[in-house]
Amino acid sequence: MSLFSNLLCLALAALSVQAQDTTVQVQVGGTVNERGGIYQFTPSNFNANNGSVISFEFTGNPGNHSITQSTFSSPCQPLSGGFDSGWVLIPNGGVSPSPVWNLTVTDDSNRMVGAINAPTSGSNSFDSFLNNAESSTTSGQQVGALVGQGASASAIPGPLSSGCELDNVGSSGIINWKLIKSKDFWFSKEGLKYGLTAAVIITIVVLFIIYHKTIVIALEPATQWCHDQKFGWLIPVGILFVLSFPPLFGHEIIGMLCGIAWGIGEGFAIVALGTLLGEVANFFTFKYCCTSRAQKYEKKKISYACLARVVRAGGFKIAVAARFSLIPPHLTTTVFASSGMSFPTFVAAAICSLPKQFVTVVTGVLLEDSINGTSKKEKIASIAVAIVSGIVTSFALRYVNRKMDEIKPQVIYERRKARQNANLKMLSEDNAV
Repeated sequence: MSLFSNLLCLALAALSVQAQDTTVQVQVGGTVNERGGIYQFTPSNFNANNGSVISFEFTGNPGNHSITQSTFSSPCQPLSGGFDSGWVLIPNGGVSPSPVWNLTVTDDSNRMVGAINAPTSGSNSFDSFLNNAESSTTSGQQVGALVGQGASASAIPGPLSSGCELDNVGSSGIINWKLIKSKDFWFSKEGLKYGLTAAVIITIVVLFIIYHKTIVIALEPATQWCHDQKFGWLIPVGILFVLSFPPLFGHEIIGMLCGIAWGIGEGFAIVALGTLLGEVANFFTFKYCCTSRAQKYEKKKISYACLARVVRAGGFKIAVAARFSLIPPHLTTTVFASSGMSFPTFVAAAICSLPKQFVTVVTGVLLEDSINGTSKKEKIASIAVAIVSGIVTSFALRYVNRKMDEIKPQVIYERRKARQNANLKMLSEDNAV
């Protein structure tokens, strides 16, 4: 899918005046497999009589176009007081029914122009008009709304720039893989920031994987001391409670230590209690202290908006899938709380996802059996646990991503509608003044 970074500009020549009511159908955009590609009108040059209706149907798939009137001399510069539809986004896969407008535009690097009643020869012919568009260096306006005498439409203006960018780069679900693969992104200021953060996180994870056994063995004496105390089990519960608040982490180490000191049964009970208490506290903290901030972020970032919408609409099934996915559970809790998930649904999902904690306790028990060396049994069990956990979390993440992709067109539609209402309100206020 092409990324439209500049205004897509259509230029419509002056309408001549004659006397017959007709409707002229114009297809806006095409598909990548069509002759002419995405950037084309069909037809691109035609005649229309006075009173005719020019019906523009947005059938490009994918495409992000609009309808804007300009002049012959400035094909890519919107005409002051002329008609303008604003952006119309057709995501990959299309939209049914196709948006229809009475009044379109593409970017400077991919000319897409059309004309009504253009002379067939001379200095003002359609070919001269096309040449002017190709030599134009202006980018035109960046935002439009449905304005102009005689303008009407069956659809609404396109999305905010962030929505247009997200859809056009072909992002999917939580992770934008095309952006990650882009060299330009990693050399940008934002890319360098994310790259540095990712490097730090990866380094910590790698060190944890390499030295987790060493860390656990070093902490074993302290864990055994806790085990020997009457209420020593409250110490790991308290630590797990604190670690439930992002960006802290370390549940896995505490789980293994509990497996070493208390065994599978008691160890899992301690880990489950500490995890649930911490998640509940995390849930209510974000629910009552961070909801307004999350709502602002939801309006700003489409990926987060899609995830929040999926959580609200999916209920228990989505909550369980998200907690089993590669997303850290205490991070999903913040999304659940700020997106309005009910507390009973959250608790049920948290309980159902406790097997992830059970795995760490079992790993600790196996580690205790081979504390003086790595046994074949411990190796086989560790590999089996890693494979099963990887399969479950990968499938869960794919499920959440698929649901986010399904709901993304609706999220973009609502953002477009909100922008249209804001534009209409601004226009009405200007007219009132």
